[in-house]
Amino acid sequence: MNFTGSRILCAVMLLSGLLLAGSAVDAATWKTWTEAEDYVAQNGSQAEFFAMAETASGGRIVDNDWGRDVGDFLRYEVETPEPCDELYVTIRFARAIGSAASVSVRVDDVTRNVRFPHTGGWGFADSQWQLAELRFEGAPAGKHVIELTATAAGSNLNTDGLFLSNHPLKEKDRKIVLSDVAEIQRVARERDAQLQDDVERLPPIVYIVQPRLGNPDGMVRYHSWPGRIVRQWGCRIERIDPSQPDEKPRVLFEDPEGAVFDLNLSYDAKTLFFSHRRRGDENWHLWEMGVDGSRLKQITDDAYTDFGPEELPDGRLVFSSTRIRCFNVCAQTLSTALFSINRDGTDLRQVTVNSLNDYTPKMLPSGQILYTRWEYVDRDVKWRQSLWTVNPDGSNMQLFFGNTILNPAVFWQARPIPGTDQVVATFAPHHGWPLGAIGTVTRRHGPEAPIGKGYDWITQEYPNIFDNAGLTEWAYRDPFPVGGRQFLVSYGGGLDAQADKRFAIYLLDASDVKRLVHEDAEVSCIYPVPIVPRSRPPMLAEKAHQDSQSPGTFLLQNVYEGLDDSVSPGEIKSLRILEQPLKFPVNESSPRAFEMTPVMGRRCYYRKRCLGVVPVEADGSAHFTVPPFREIYFQALDAEGRAVQSMGSAVNLAPGEFQTCVGCHDDRNATIAPRRRIPLAAEKPPVAPVPYAWGNDGDIAFPVVVQPVLDRHCVACHGGTAPDGRLDLSGDRTRFFSVAYDRIWDQGLVYSIRLTGNDSQVIPPKKAWSFASSLTKYLEPSHYKVQLSREEKERLHLWMDTNANYYGRHERTRPGTIGGRDCWAGEWFDKRLIPTYTKQCAD
Repeated sequence: MNFTGSRILCAVMLLSGLLLAGSAVDAATWKTWTEAEDYVAQNGSQAEFFAMAETASGGRIVDNDWGRDVGDFLRYEVETPEPCDELYVTIRFARAIGSAASVSVRVDDVTRNVRFPHTGGWGFADSQWQLAELRFEGAPAGKHVIELTATAAGSNLNTDGLFLSNHPLKEKDRKIVLSDVAEIQRVARERDAQLQDDVERLPPIVYIVQPRLGNPDGMVRYHSWPGRIVRQWGCRIERIDPSQPDEKPRVLFEDPEGAVFDLNLSYDAKTLFFSHRRRGDENWHLWEMGVDGSRLKQITDDAYTDFGPEELPDGRLVFSSTRIRCFNVCAQTLSTALFSINRDGTDLRQVTVNSLNDYTPKMLPSGQILYTRWEYVDRDVKWRQSLWTVNPDGSNMQLFFGNTILNPAVFWQARPIPGTDQVVATFAPHHGWPLGAIGTVTRRHGPEAPIGKGYDWITQEYPNIFDNAGLTEWAYRDPFPVGGRQFLVSYGGGLDAQADKRFAIYLLDASDVKRLVHEDAEVSCIYPVPIVPRSRPPMLAEKAHQDSQSPGTFLLQNVYEGLDDSVSPGEIKSLRILEQPLKFPVNESSPRAFEMTPVMGRRCYYRKRCLGVVPVEADGSAHFTVPPFREIYFQALDAEGRAVQSMGSAVNLAPGEFQTCVGCHDDRNATIAPRRRIPLAAEKPPVAPVPYAWGNDGDIAFPVVVQPVLDRHCVACHGGTAPDGRLDLSGDRTRFFSVAYDRIWDQGLVYSIRLTGNDSQVIPPKKAWSFASSLTKYLEPSHYKVQLSREEKERLHLWMDTNANYYGRHERTRPGTIGGRDCWAGEWFDKRLIPTYTKQCAD
């Protein structure tokens, strides 16, 4: 019996793991098998099938591009050999996404809704395949239509095929591999031969040869951890031609007393750019040379680390640099931001500002710079290394993808894939080795789309990469597209305990099959770059050069756009403009207290500064100026001066830049509803933020901002040896802070975000800060007729809304002590106070 897409299985025998199919049908019990790729119609899969040779599927499947959108379907025409009272449809599937997929299964005119759960992977191991079994009422013998339809977005499945049977499948049926070994071997041979052919057709490649760099324990230190990154000196840059496999590599550059960090190529494929460091120098510097090794020239040479050079469309270089002059808030290394420079080392210009790190700039076809940015505002510190874009002149800094993604923690080394809307990137952890898996990212479904839609793994060896992915020191790195579905990568053997541990250059295809391109017999080969000319992107029009102090201007169209129904029109009265100032010249050089040194408070790591407030018009618009190249964020305030909503990311404007935003936490892919008129605020000149009356240069310090209010209104009752409610609000010093500060925290009167203990999701309006702090109920006359002025309430609201710091500046008050501020440190405490206390006071 022949029918489209189906294979009748009977007299099942399991011999050496092979399923043998007979030719007769047992009328009592029967089952048929239909290959998933043998559909008669489909919608939603970019590839008709996906070959998985030498894997648990045993052959071809419909890949997980199917099911990502509502309405994606697979349609089959099948035959049942005999009539049956009950028809069972059993689908063999794999799904790596943590949530369940929602799919309807239709047999003729009857539909069942199914939830396909997470199976642990995309089916590259037998344990990752599962069967979903559905029972339908009886069906006559003959032809039938079966259709699988995604009923929810993100229902991506790898689909191997489906059984039809007149009985529930037995356990042995759930474990069999459904393709014969000849088919497996044939597909494997074809793919292996094809990859080998593709290797020999590769263009010439340049790459770095040197001992593996050390473990910096995280992305943040990878560029500048003296004495730990370069564990063994000696480096080369070599060139090979894969079409001439018998030729020896050609050495273009060699330094037995140096190291190379990264490597890149000009658009015309005539010049190499790289970051080099000599023994005795703690900094990487930018260099260039011809692709034949000629014209060697050093571009930068000063007391900063410069790395990641990428040619801009006008011939200048953009790169990452410690020239931002900021120490990382939680590491003994300098932060990095993006700068640009002429190739003769002149005309240095700032492109971004960051109190943490900006990495690996690469040009997009649009002319924007794509780069990895680690940043956060009073949110989780470990998952926020996502992809951003900025124009070469520093304007229009925007999120590209992944600011709420937890797995992976880091997207970096991202490069555009020619001819597609995707980029390829290394998926890495925040701590540990900055290596991991290779995957793709697209903005097609928005900047926060889930796995399977916005981003997906290519390599399956490291299927989960959260904060610390474990043994990733020999994982994947340095992806470079050489076609829509093939990439050059560096790989060191991964989790294979028997592998010869050194990095080599591989050709990787999008189905997670790789072929060795080149290896060195003794040391690692990394950073492969094909010597192929690339199209030069357009040079986006730069604004006229502005003085570095020229302010930027924001136009907020409607603050209510993006807020939920808990916020009523007209409720927002003003915007608070806040800054996270750079941490310099203070470094982390003493033991931590409350997770930080110098300690800033019980929760927050940053110094906080308020630049002031600006009015919000009746239609929700605001028009105001801000200083350029500052790491700033906004809070929407109600009439009481409380933060209804707060940004979880920072933004900065270049000097003289004008930028508009639709709303507060708006969807950047959405467009605002047409207005009958321009925003009210746009009809007026931009206003500068008005500072709060108490000054202090805007620095938010508990002793300066909050304690004076407590002294005036609270300490009379909440002070002395027997304070009311056992709540002492006096300003006497404690070990790190003050009595009032510690007691407020100890009694849970203030809401806070712990920066190492929360996820990346947006906090809903009115669910945090002063709205969620029980301290606010004591600020009203109902509490013993207390009468606080508006300014006094604003002081406390501001302090609560900025994660309740104690200190307003980074400078240490007691250098060399725990947290840089330990009042218990010293001989007076250990040898004088403690013995006296023990003898006279302890009882």
